[in-house]
Amino acid sequence: MRVASCDTGSCQLLTHLRAEMSSKLTTRICCVCAFSIIISGCSPWTGSATTYTLYRNSSIAVALNKQARIHVAMYDAGESNPDFNRGNCKMSARLHNANILEQNPLSENSPIQRVGFWCEDGGYDANGDVPEVFSAAFPTDTE
Repeated sequence: MRVASCDTGSCQLLTHLRAEMSSKLTTRICCVCAFSIIISGCSPWTGSATTYTLYRNSSIAVALNKQARIHVAMYDAGESNPDFNRGNCKMSARLHNANILEQNPLSENSPIQRVGFWCEDGGYDANGDVPEVFSAAFPTDTE
């Protein structure tokens, strides 16, 4: 096995280069870590759109003359249009309600749709009223 030898000047240069490279690497790692910590503390941009929640009630609750507010979906996209989430939530509710009406048409015995979907602004809230009328449309747009 052969060991490389060096004179004093080249060994000192090698040692200096290793120390400088190690110092630069350590500085870069510290910068990346600090940047990661700062970024992880930031919350994502949410724009100015309001959060809307899609609810449904239950046929079992209706049969028992009780109210049920079941969480289906939350519309909280960070769009610049403040009506974006409301429009998409209401469109989804109308489509779901149209599907319910298609499967269970209204009759003389059941003149109103008692089970349905609706939207409310804000996050999920277990307390509140269930609407008596549900908007339905197929096809539908966002308003």
